[in-house]
Order: sequence, then C-alpha cells, then structure tokens
Amino acid sequence: MFNPKTRQWEASHLMAEDTKAIYPHTIRVDGKGIVWFTLTGSEQVGRLDPASGTFTIINLPTHKPIGIAGTMQPYGIDIDPTDGGVWYGRLFTDIIGYIDPETLEIVEYDSPVSGPRRMQFDKQGVLWVTGYSEGELARIEVDGFKSKVYRMP
Repeated sequence: MFNPKTRQWEASHLMAEDTKAIYPHTIRVDGKGIVWFTLTGSEQVGRLDPASGTFTIINLPTHKPIGIAGTMQPYGIDIDPTDGGVWYGRLFTDIIGYIDPETLEIVEYDSPVSGPRRMQFDKQGVLWVTGYSEGELARIEVDGFKSKVYRMP
C-alpha cells in the first residue's frame, strides 16, 4: 500500500505462503473497496478485503492452453460499474470469465477475440477487450454476452 503522506510503500497485507498464489498482476477495486487481482502464474483470481486483511483465492476452471505458452494466464480484470460483477480474461485460453462477487461462482465464455488480455468497462457497462493475438478490439454487452469485434489497423 502506498502512503501518500510519507511517500513510502508499506507491506500491509501479505498472502499466506500456503495459498500457492503466484504473480499477482492486474488490480481493480470494486465499489465496496474490495481489491480484486489476477494471479497470472497460478491460474487464480484473488480477492482482498482491506478492512479485515482477509484474502480469498479463487481457483479458475481448468482448460487446455492454446499456443506455445503452456499456461492459461488469467491476465486482465475489471469490475462492471452497473452491478459490481468481476470479469477477467485468460490470455492463452481464449476465455473471458465472470465471478459473482457475493457467491464467488464462476461462469466462463468463449472470447470473441483471440488472446483476451486487457479489459475495461465503460460507464454504460460495456466491456472492451483487446485481442492480443490478432490485434482486435471487442465490444461486449455482458448481459447476454453479445459482442462486436473491430480489427485494428
């Protein structure tokens, strides 16, 4: 955690070593102050409640990796501003997933772009996802998972 008054970094919340959580990556904070992040090296998504210091590590469903990477790598993550849902992309599996923030239930979808990497919701709740493998951008209406793909120049 960065303390702006002292301009120093502080290790305020440490995951237990037995979580097997490897390589925390993209971080987002939801409307309730809960911190969500991908664990790229261990096929998980993490959740931190800063008030209690409690970590919850969510194991993602197993799939066969695509390409030469040999791993699936959950990479980008973002929070839907309309309902607080947590969405993530799995870079080398061509999957986009949803985590219900209350029940932690997971639903995964085939990605409309190859190599879903970075993702960001707009203010209307539309999810925009970059396709790392083929230089594409997807516009996804998550209610019904309808998408339109744009090729980048």
